[in-house]
Amino acid sequence: DMSDSTYTIAMFMQAEIAILQLLRWKIRYITPVTYLNHYLGITRTGMSQYDQRIRNTAIEMLGLALQDHTFVPQPASQVCILAVVCSRIVVLQQINGHKPPFCAWPSEIQAIPKPPDVQLCTVDFFSKLLTAYARLRNVDVNGGLATLFAPASGSATCVATDTAFQ
Repeated sequence: DMSDSTYTIAMFMQAEIAILQLLRWKIRYITPVTYLNHYLGITRTGMSQYDQRIRNTAIEMLGLALQDHTFVPQPASQVCILAVVCSRIVVLQQINGHKPPFCAWPSEIQAIPKPPDVQLCTVDFFSKLLTAYARLRNVDVNGGLATLFAPASGSATCVATDTAFQ
């Protein structure tokens, strides 16, 4: 209305692209990997041997989520949180037989602000991602969800909730 139909939406879009190119701005898609360093940083165990294994497993988990269409409508940040928590579960299960030195669901993740209208990372999604990882690596992840609530030694606070991120 303001331009008396002199300019079209396509013309505005071309102008925006020209300005961005002139400024050498690079527009990137926001993916779950965008959030990985942030969420790994706030959930660090303080034990480098575990932190590196959690990072590597989280990257594999994100690759698995990328291949499953049911993760597409989920916000990228929540898919990343899901991958980080699932990777913590897998690493905890690899420690088998020892008292867990950290918990799978630390209070730092529970404290992340979440939009009230979005249901985040449900048990179904945890189960789906853990099952896909088990198939990929030919490992047993039965009881992985129970690991979410395993008490950890040290000062880490674990949050026990059946519908995490709800």
